[in-house]
Amino acid sequence: MLPVGIVWSPLPVKTPCSLVISDKNEDNNTLYTAKLVFKTCQDLVDRKHYVYRCRLADGRYRLLGSNERPFTIISVTEDMPERITDSQLSEVTVTYTINRFIPFILPETF
Repeated sequence: MLPVGIVWSPLPVKTPCSLVISDKNEDNNTLYTAKLVFKTCQDLVDRKHYVYRCRLADGRYRLLGSNERPFTIISVTEDMPERITDSQLSEVTVTYTINRFIPFILPETF
């Protein structure tokens, strides 16, 4: 359950983004991995344990992360191209692996 009254901070991203969710069986445990990749102009230097609410093309939402371990893992690639006309957006990869299904968020919970 999500707490009531969460204030989500929008993150400016270049659409479309990529979200891949996969599962594998390891030592008789099913592990679910979500990999979110997006480009943004926002500086993500603090690298806190963020939780991501991802809106899918069909209007549904998925939740990546929680306030408990395991946390999301963020890696940022900053691009400084040699031509000024090329994209200078940073590419962010968020990886979240957990032993539970990656949940959907019902619209009435936010």
